[in-house]
Amino acid sequence: MSLIKVLAIDDSSVSRQVIALLLASDREIDLAASAGSAEEAWNQLQAHNIDVITLDLDLPDGDGLEMLELLTLKDTCGVVVVSGDDRQHKLAIQLGATACFEKLTLINEQSRFLDAIRRAAKGSREQTMH
Repeated sequence: MSLIKVLAIDDSSVSRQVIALLLASDREIDLAASAGSAEEAWNQLQAHNIDVITLDLDLPDGDGLEMLELLTLKDTCGVVVVSGDDRQHKLAIQLGATACFEKLTLINEQSRFLDAIRRAAKGSREQTMH
């Protein structure tokens, strides 16, 4: 079985580190790249063969919901939202995110988070909010 390649997009380096730690606990998942902005994320998408994106909705140079919509329209890869503002999670699910998690509770949701990464890699639209 090939590794699930993940791109973590978040303007917070601490959040990217937490995501990296959670992903590192699963031998089937590889953090292939990370990005702190929308521009950097688009560059990383072109440079790597990504299966799943973890997406912060609040980026300094772009709207995470717009990015999510573009990604799901192009069916580029699966998307799991990890955001500090859960008010946008319902809309993110409607736009095609596989699951949504709050940054502050992500560390306590490791099992569900890793499961959501796997479902997103399989193209599952069984969407959930946490």
